[in-house]
Amino acid sequence: VRGCIYRMRRIVLSLFLFALSIALISAGNPEGTTIVNSGAIWRDVNNNEIHAHGGGMWYDKGEKKWWWVGTTQKETSAWLSEGINLYSSTDLGSWTFEGEIFHNTSITGVPVGGPYRIERPKIVYNSETKQFVMWFHLDTASFSLRMVGVATSDTINGKYKWVHGFKPDGLDSYDMTLYQDDDGSAYLCRSVENSYAGISKLSKDFLTTTGIISRGPRVEGQAIFKLGNGKYYLLGSHLTGWSPNQAVLSVSDRNTLDGAVWTELPVITSSSTTYDTQSTFVLPYEHPDGKMLYIYGSDRWAYPNVNRASYIWLPLVITPQYNISLPFEESWTIKNY
Repeated sequence: VRGCIYRMRRIVLSLFLFALSIALISAGNPEGTTIVNSGAIWRDVNNNEIHAHGGGMWYDKGEKKWWWVGTTQKETSAWLSEGINLYSSTDLGSWTFEGEIFHNTSITGVPVGGPYRIERPKIVYNSETKQFVMWFHLDTASFSLRMVGVATSDTINGKYKWVHGFKPDGLDSYDMTLYQDDDGSAYLCRSVENSYAGISKLSKDFLTTTGIISRGPRVEGQAIFKLGNGKYYLLGSHLTGWSPNQAVLSVSDRNTLDGAVWTELPVITSSSTTYDTQSTFVLPYEHPDGKMLYIYGSDRWAYPNVNRASYIWLPLVITPQYNISLPFEESWTIKNY
């Protein structure tokens, strides 16, 4: 009997260790992650609501970890945010709250007092200064500043120190994004005077701009990405406030952002509201076999209940001829795209 019990214990232990090994293999592997687009607010590993609105994504190739930065929950008074949150994940599905990395009260030295409008935070890494640099749209509740704010940190999940607020290239700036190219150089794309998308290269320290090098279409919710044909793509929305509209996609005429001329492409979805979303980033993801997936990251603002805004992530479908569409998937698994 004791021998049977011993053998049974060994079998149970073996099954447990096998199951544990499978769990460890699955952990950190995005291939099996399923994205659910129900419209409900996503939750982190501690079952708390995820608030990373108007966000951006930074990928650490060494740690194989994604960092999701975005604003804290919108408050009903003019839909302002108290600060900027950061989350991390190794599988794009299970998110750990890293903390609030920047607070509204850290902003100083601008013409008017707070609280301020903080929107569209994005983070890039400067390999020369060894600094993480964060930019965001900085404004008042009534949009009277029309500036960007810049803050830095020695680590991506550290407390970001305020550097300054300013009008890039001396021009009014609204919705914005950052794009970091393959060579490490970084670019600001923002809505200039709500008339066009102005693209400027950042200075060597990433703390200011060096002049507009390209003018894109009149869009907000901007996201820049580059495909295998070497061309740059600019995704955005029309300017309709918190109300959703049909996405706008444009392509550059050259393999550089310097002097790029943009051509608007056919609509990528028949939905007049882009499934009630607004773009905030396009995330390139490389499968183990080298095939690329591009993920449309967006906010569903749920106006007039912006404080209950959620997220919709969808796969961009790209043909070998680089025709692009955005079908809706209520749930989809990364490995299938």
